[in-house]
Amino acid sequence: MTTANIIENGGATLTKTLRKSSLKSGYMVSLKGYEKQIDVNNEELLYTEIRLANTKREIFKGSYVGVWIENGIAYIDVSINIKVLETALEIGKYNEQLAIYDIANNSVITLWLLFYWSRSVADVRDIEKMNWNVNVFKVLTFGARYGIIFI
Repeated sequence: MTTANIIENGGATLTKTLRKSSLKSGYMVSLKGYEKQIDVNNEELLYTEIRLANTKREIFKGSYVGVWIENGIAYIDVSINIKVLETALEIGKYNEQLAIYDIANNSVITLWLLFYWSRSVADVRDIEKMNWNVNVFKVLTFGARYGIIFI
């Protein structure tokens, strides 16, 4: 994929040959210490950082280069595909990630909810107080899916 394609798509999961991955399921989890943030408008630097991440990726068998674009920033990382959600959540938490990516649903799962999941009881008002851009309906749906009780 070209950097222009990656920017246009809002990111990509890239194979060792820097082609778009054909993964259809699982959860992409970034590895701590292998992340880089750069201005998306600097395509030359974006290309260089993707190539550098690909070199680092070689350390981990079956890993990928992940690129996520948001608010003018390109987030580049080395990531792994985990098939089981609970395992992906734990590995994400261990690697101090803010989120993991659900391939099948083309969605992001924020890991700060793990704190509430581990307590099994959460107060939606506490979540709203964090002043994060949170859709409470999505939080409640997540809670229902994973057995969290909101009070």
